[in-house]
Amino acid sequence: MSTARSGRSGTKSCTASSISRANCGTRFPLLAFRPGELTRRYIFGERAHFVSPMAMFLFSVFTMFAVLQIMGVSPPAEVGTTAQFESGLQFARKNTEESLNAARASRAKAETGSERAKALDKKIDKLSTDLEELNRIPTTLSGRTGLPSGLKTGWPRLDKGIEKMERNPGLALYKLQTNSYKFSWALIPLSIPFVWALFLWRPRFKGYDHAVFVTYSLAFMSLLFIALMIGSALGVPRDVIASVAMFAPPVHIFFQLKGAYRQPAWKALLRTFALLVFISIIVTLFALLLLGLGLLG
Repeated sequence: MSTARSGRSGTKSCTASSISRANCGTRFPLLAFRPGELTRRYIFGERAHFVSPMAMFLFSVFTMFAVLQIMGVSPPAEVGTTAQFESGLQFARKNTEESLNAARASRAKAETGSERAKALDKKIDKLSTDLEELNRIPTTLSGRTGLPSGLKTGWPRLDKGIEKMERNPGLALYKLQTNSYKFSWALIPLSIPFVWALFLWRPRFKGYDHAVFVTYSLAFMSLLFIALMIGSALGVPRDVIASVAMFAPPVHIFFQLKGAYRQPAWKALLRTFALLVFISIIVTLFALLLLGLGLLG
């Protein structure tokens, strides 16, 4: 982008006569390893054989949620009412306590030092631990949604949503997940102002440039999440998964900033750190949006 913006109009679309079809085709490796070049070329008009950022974003989001569903990483739409949960918890406590008492009675009759006595000691330790964990669980579901029990805002529709969430947290979680899929596109308009703020004193970069940058970046993050999920399911060590999840996003953002906006390395690095801070704000705003939609929906 260090060339004049008029270069956008002077850049030809990908054709067989200008750039080979092999180099023009949008490929995932280009998004993964040369995101800055992909972003810059799309902005400058090489779109004939590129998949649009929005199409790639929608594909990645759809694929991500499909993978989550296939792998069973999804809360059930119904997990029972509060009364059912409390009844099940009381039953588990009672059953564990009875088993513990029976084990202690058998241990009292067992010969000290025998194999049976050792096995009963292990069983008693395990049942005691299980009972302690069950006793730590609140007797009621009040507050499990993160909202005070009986909270009233004075807005009938919102109060009704809070009441439903308290009665069935599982359903509320399911709705949040569904809304996160339906409204994932909202991450784009939420992110653009923050990227624009990084180049506040560079007016030659317009909203369209930032929109392409954001959309390609979000598409990559979704595809990265898919790859990590599949890798975890295939038995890739957790340390490897955690390391990739921690370092890949900032590295990708750095190279995309550096290449797309033709930034020196030190400027791209500073803007990467700033954008990582902004991302935490964006995620918080998106979560609040989903929470509001879940309560009012």
